[in-house]
Amino acid sequence: MKRLFIIGTQKLFLSLEDSIRFSKTLAEAYAGRSRPFDVLICPSLINLAHVADALSQVPVYVGAQNFHQEETGPFTGQVSLMELINLNIRHVMVGHSELRLAGETDGMISGKIALCLKHHVTPIICLGESADHQIQGLRFAEMERSIKSLFSEAVAKRYPIDHIIIAYEPTWISLSGDEDKILHSMRTVRDTCRAIREILSDLFGQSERENIRILCGGGVNTDSTKLLLRELQVDGLLVGRASTNIISFRQILDAAEEFINREQSSAVTVDQSDKDRRSTGS
Repeated sequence: MKRLFIIGTQKLFLSLEDSIRFSKTLAEAYAGRSRPFDVLICPSLINLAHVADALSQVPVYVGAQNFHQEETGPFTGQVSLMELINLNIRHVMVGHSELRLAGETDGMISGKIALCLKHHVTPIICLGESADHQIQGLRFAEMERSIKSLFSEAVAKRYPIDHIIIAYEPTWISLSGDEDKILHSMRTVRDTCRAIREILSDLFGQSERENIRILCGGGVNTDSTKLLLRELQVDGLLVGRASTNIISFRQILDAAEEFINREQSSAVTVDQSDKDRRSTGS
């Protein structure tokens, strides 16, 4: 199993003061210890440098929520990837559903992905079909169309993709209601994540796709973390609103750590049982 990645995207919920306070408290929680997974915080762009400074002494990555698809030019009010690199930012979100709704196209996102790969920056590529595609049973076809479009420039320029992160955001997912309904949603998401790996394998080959981490976003909170990790069998989580409150975010991290420790303990027990059976010849 790959090392899990927990990403908190704070959008525009925190003021500069709140963002610094959150980051300093998170840094204190990490001081002198490590966790068995990676953590990335994506604050608003205006808070980015301050958060990076507050977390500079602990093993927590800091990433950007967005950037412009061109390296330079007359783009008033935009932030370039090179400016982010100068801040030592090496993770950036690309193609979030909210930006797509605001008019971002597959062509724009494709350019951003290629730019990241060109400069050895890890793009966190957000994917997700609409509720209509889900209802109509078109989610696999739509996912394949979208992925091929988004990676067209990377394929053409033969960029390696082994360090990218896919954040699958099923906007239709619901973690409320009866248990059977929730588990059905989990199975649907798990099947889609597997399909994403197969599509990437067809584009880039088996060896490269094995290093890609696929995360799930949507409905991640203190109560759902262990359920999502257990049922989805993904490589991590993309946390939205719950990552703006340090108490809830730390609870998510604690739940993830508890899940990993339990999985590792179970794996050791199974391995020891196999060794015992082999040694007794049974």
